[in-house]
Amino acid sequence: MTVTNPFPKVLIMIILMTLSSGLLADVSFYSLKNSTERLAKPEISQGGALLLRVPKGSQLWFNDKPIFVDAEGQALVALGRDATQAQLRWIAPSSPEKEQQIPVLKRHFAIERVNG
Repeated sequence: MTVTNPFPKVLIMIILMTLSSGLLADVSFYSLKNSTERLAKPEISQGGALLLRVPKGSQLWFNDKPIFVDAEGQALVALGRDATQAQLRWIAPSSPEKEQQIPVLKRHFAIERVNG
């Protein structure tokens, strides 16, 4: 029996967002394949997922939909296979609202059809 990774490395990137005093201090993007490999561009493929870290107590929206943020400030969002945009909006405690656009890369899906 062959076990395969259910999360293709091309599709998933981890975003670690660190906010300081309500200002976006650093946005770092990492490959899931190698969590220490920092990527130069903030991009995600259609069908991918984002793991985000924001200040504790923050409110977060992804494409205008509220996202659950745990007590440690972590959240997980996933992109559909037809996604064309990724817009993050957040409000850190005692800070104004901030927004970040992330480019979404188009991906070709191999579609298999079953006739029968």
